[in-house]
Amino acid sequence: MSDCASHDHNTIGDFLAEQARLPRDDAPIFYNDLASKFGLPPVDKFWATHPLCQIFDSIDREGATNNRPFRTALVISRERGIPGQGFFNTLQELRGTKYVLKDEFEQRRIWQKEFDHVIAYYQLSQNA
Repeated sequence: MSDCASHDHNTIGDFLAEQARLPRDDAPIFYNDLASKFGLPPVDKFWATHPLCQIFDSIDREGATNNRPFRTALVISRERGIPGQGFFNTLQELRGTKYVLKDEFEQRRIWQKEFDHVIAYYQLSQNA
């Protein structure tokens, strides 16, 4: 991993931890708002080639390794109000879960559980 990617991973990961400490309704952030905040190009349909894709992968792998909730659950699509498909794929891969994501309702339920876990984890660590 390059120094730049590492710096982005740490900077964005730390930012998301701080987001999780905000009041619950203020914690989510849209993909493009996050990209803009860090001077990255807008997120489009080519997620796999966007810098955030690699950064999110690194953040999520760190979370999985340290048995922490995925901070990337805070980043949501403006259109759907939940993360994109990559979030759910990563959750399955890194957590070894066998979620059956047949529809958006099921995705929303699974995302809400992870979102709640992120908020609880980082707000508790703030008070510790």
